[in-house]
Amino acid sequence: MSFFSRISSLVKNKVWQKLFENFLSLTVLQGLSFAIELLTLPYLTRTLGVYNFGIISFALAFIMFLQIVTEYGFSHSGTRAISKYRDNNEKLQKIYSSINYVKIILSSGCLLAIIIIVNVYERFKQDSMVFLLLFGIIIQSIFFPVWYFRGIEKMRYIAIFDFISKIFLLTSIFFFIKSESDYVIYALLVFIRAILISVITQIFLVKKYNMRLKKTSFKDIKFQFTAGFFLFLVYLSTNVINNLNPFILGFLEDYYSVGIFSAGYKVIQMFVLIISLITTTVFPHIVKLVKDDEDKMELKTTKFIRKVLVLILVIGLLSLIFLFVSADIIVKLFFGPSYKETVNVIRLLSFAPLLIGIGHTLTLQVLVPLHYDSQVAIIYGSSAILDILLCFIFIPLYGYIGLCIIILITRTLIIILSLILIRRRDIKLNLLNLKTSILS
Repeated sequence: MSFFSRISSLVKNKVWQKLFENFLSLTVLQGLSFAIELLTLPYLTRTLGVYNFGIISFALAFIMFLQIVTEYGFSHSGTRAISKYRDNNEKLQKIYSSINYVKIILSSGCLLAIIIIVNVYERFKQDSMVFLLLFGIIIQSIFFPVWYFRGIEKMRYIAIFDFISKIFLLTSIFFFIKSESDYVIYALLVFIRAILISVITQIFLVKKYNMRLKKTSFKDIKFQFTAGFFLFLVYLSTNVINNLNPFILGFLEDYYSVGIFSAGYKVIQMFVLIISLITTTVFPHIVKLVKDDEDKMELKTTKFIRKVLVLILVIGLLSLIFLFVSADIIVKLFFGPSYKETVNVIRLLSFAPLLIGIGHTLTLQVLVPLHYDSQVAIIYGSSAILDILLCFIFIPLYGYIGLCIIILITRTLIIILSLILIRRRDIKLNLLNLKTSILS
């Protein structure tokens, strides 16, 4: 078959058409996120100053950590459940309601925790309004069910709703943020954006899919707690590396160090978003392949995952080269002279997108679709424990540079543990006969 014939067959294939649609939707979404970060990050870092930008980053790290508690692994366990029963409306309604009740229960506990903390600890009390307003992010995680749209593979809706809310945030930042003292206003804008996207999404879900909170049994709620537990541990562990680290840095060092580190880490996260775009797109498809036909799909699934891994490697290597070479230019262009130390952060962490991409492919795209949640939880949990231990050793000695080194060590550990598991356990991938050939 000629090259053009292969392209033509892919274009006509309904599965690839849907994957491309989802990919395009998420590309628009991530592209928009990338563009807004490029526009707002330089403005915020310069206008708020290193110290106040550090306060916002410190508070966001804490809120994002609590958000993982609310998400409870439903980004994958919820998506997996919806993907399996996408043609059963009654089952979908039950899953949707029970998961949201779990999220409401968890978010109530998180809100109580914030109220207690900001009233007990002086350091939090000084900027208590910032913490409370940023809680809007957790509200958004409940009423903007990304996991549901991913499960039914209608990701264009995520892009549309996120586009509306981000345009609002973009224009509001330039209109209202004028001085260093406006960091509280920034938190208010984030809160308003969260409420806006939540209201729009809920109206749409009711009108389009008749999805709304309905009475559900304690048994169903308990089941979702159980089903999401191991993936919750995975996301909790990942969040330790992504968001708790700046929080620990702020405790052991100061807000200035958090500002320098966070500016560089936000640049890295932009490139990680590109890789996440791919893994997010293919996850529901892999789940469907596993469910549809274990025997007939084994070769197709193996080849599909190999292609994903190759694509991740290429993008990761290109990102590494670009970030390492362009770090100085990026800092001068976007952050200004006050952030010159951020160059070291970007260069050290230029390896991170590649390491994160490989780790996510081996765990979240191979093991999780096959329901090896507990093994993945052990892998990420081990990395998170090591991360916390190293923080109290490396940060006092090397500051934010030590934190960069810790991130690279823990991300490498995830890959090593995943490879060991795939080889030693034969990973029980006999289900698809993938075995270690998946990496060949």
